[in-house]
Amino acid sequence: MRRIVLLLILCVSCLYVFGQTEEYKYGKVTKEEVEMDVYAADPDAEAVVLNEKILVYYDISVRDFKLVTEVSRKIKILKDSGKKWGDVEFDYWESTHSKEYISGFNAASYNLVNGKVEKTNLDKKYINTEKLSDVRRRRKFSLPEVKVGTVIEYKYKITSDYIYNVPVLYFQDYIPVKTGYIEVSIPQYLRFNSSLREHKQFHYVRDVDNTTVSGTRITYANEVMKFFVNDMPALKAEPFVWCVNDFRAGIVYEITAIDMPDYKKNFSVDWADVNNALKRSDFASQFKTKNPYKEEVAAIVAATKGNDQECITQILKLVQGKIKWDGTRRLISEDVSKAIKDGAGSSADKNFVLAGALRDAGYDVSAVLMSTREQGRLPLTHASQDKIRTFILRVNLPNGKFVYLDGASIFSNYNILPNNLLVDRARLYDPNGNGEWLDLTRLVQNNSSCYVKASITDNGQLKGVATKAYTNQFVYDFNANIDDYKSLDEYSESVEKRYELKVDSIDVKNRETSRCLETITFTKDVISTDSLIYVNSFPFPMIKDNPFKNPERTMPVEFAYPCTYKFVTELELPAGYVLAEAPENKKVTACKNALSLTYYTRNDSNGKISIVLEVKENEVILPGSAISNISGFYDILSEFSNSQIVLKRQ
Repeated sequence: MRRIVLLLILCVSCLYVFGQTEEYKYGKVTKEEVEMDVYAADPDAEAVVLNEKILVYYDISVRDFKLVTEVSRKIKILKDSGKKWGDVEFDYWESTHSKEYISGFNAASYNLVNGKVEKTNLDKKYINTEKLSDVRRRRKFSLPEVKVGTVIEYKYKITSDYIYNVPVLYFQDYIPVKTGYIEVSIPQYLRFNSSLREHKQFHYVRDVDNTTVSGTRITYANEVMKFFVNDMPALKAEPFVWCVNDFRAGIVYEITAIDMPDYKKNFSVDWADVNNALKRSDFASQFKTKNPYKEEVAAIVAATKGNDQECITQILKLVQGKIKWDGTRRLISEDVSKAIKDGAGSSADKNFVLAGALRDAGYDVSAVLMSTREQGRLPLTHASQDKIRTFILRVNLPNGKFVYLDGASIFSNYNILPNNLLVDRARLYDPNGNGEWLDLTRLVQNNSSCYVKASITDNGQLKGVATKAYTNQFVYDFNANIDDYKSLDEYSESVEKRYELKVDSIDVKNRETSRCLETITFTKDVISTDSLIYVNSFPFPMIKDNPFKNPERTMPVEFAYPCTYKFVTELELPAGYVLAEAPENKKVTACKNALSLTYYTRNDSNGKISIVLEVKENEVILPGSAISNISGFYDILSEFSNSQIVLKRQ
């Protein structure tokens, strides 16, 4: 580090540019701000960031080189639900050799008391530090006297030894931002890739200025990016979005090189570099973990007699049963041997062991690198080791096909993964090359069907049996859902509440396979008059309402996986009744057949009628620009899902 600093001092040059400044002054809270009761640009806002200022720069002295981040923020609480913004937290790094230092901390609340602004400073006893890992910490504090009408303000400075880790800078938050100023100053000899997610409510200018090395007269040039935010709307949660931060206005920096005349160092600039870096890390050695269950694996290989699917599935279940997952997703294990001994570990522990077991069975196994859906996508514009958060396995079959496995979740199976891992951007790890992009969103065909056979009882109730069949990813979702309940009875109660019916019994079969069956015997009230009976077409409707009602939505629609739903109700008509009214048979498509539905009613000659609804979601991701078509489709789907037929006494 000192060598870099000394070389930087020797080779810097001077360049002075007049720059812009930001007027926000910390500690200046006005009576008008405290009296404010609504934010005109968003009257429904629970709170608003009145001012925000973030400065990121380097502090270079003869003996040291630090990355500094200064944050100051002023927030107005407008509604009771907005009081949670008085609870603040931020993360930082701290290890044996390097750390981040917090200084300049200050926080206070401002309220109107007897017509005057009263300030209440934060007591240090409300400041806590949480240890997230051996190197990761979280500073947490709660502002005092926070109520509707309060203005809170806080600031802090982080001085970091991690000079390459420029923080992700967001210009948008989950509440509106009235004004904001973000400035990033990068010394001329550091090279970064940057990814900017723009928004019409901010603009930026690029500048160059000079900074003096502390304790000397030597200056060096900085590239300065200045971002000005005005009336930035809140980033509002929308249904069917994997990671809202993928669409949040801001900028991400990632180091690519140190470029000095006498010292040059390249960091990960393409995926071959990333693979090479992983090859030199603990990841490569841990991926070679030997199989600790040799006898069990040998027995499986002998018993399955060349049936690859059965062999791989049994080995997967073996590892899943031997090591309990601790719920964490990791790229590198803290201690694989300890996880094997203790019978508990991270996703990395379990997948390293699974890879060893599969290799022992004679299979060629590769790692698939990824960031989970909820953590955000890997960037397309540049390679990024920092964005890789975890991995799964790809097994290369003798017939040239591939199987994708996750040893962590007990519900994962042969080509069946947790939804969070079904990413559209994953990287195949190749220790000797560049690897390739992989799309994991459509590994298998996914079907869900609900066949109902029912009749109307003498006391005016719909009584029937629903047979639900789930395949592949639907099986995973069903298992994960039912596992959230303490018992089958508790699950049964949730079904009753969701569908407004009485469950007489539930039976579940084949949860361990790729095709699961759920049988529900039920009773449901119907509305009737002297001559008419109104019956729900589908006692277990696909949706209750259209989830895409926001016409101003700009974010894409991201489904879990491509799939087909089929609902069939076979109703035995009461004696003396005929079908009098039903929705018109219809076929609907949207977004170039990415969405389709077919509805029809068939009146059989044997006193039964059949009502059928088939829905296909063929594409996983649909653009936000198509929201009008998407919304229109789900309006129609909602109507059919919740429709009624009318039976009339002859």
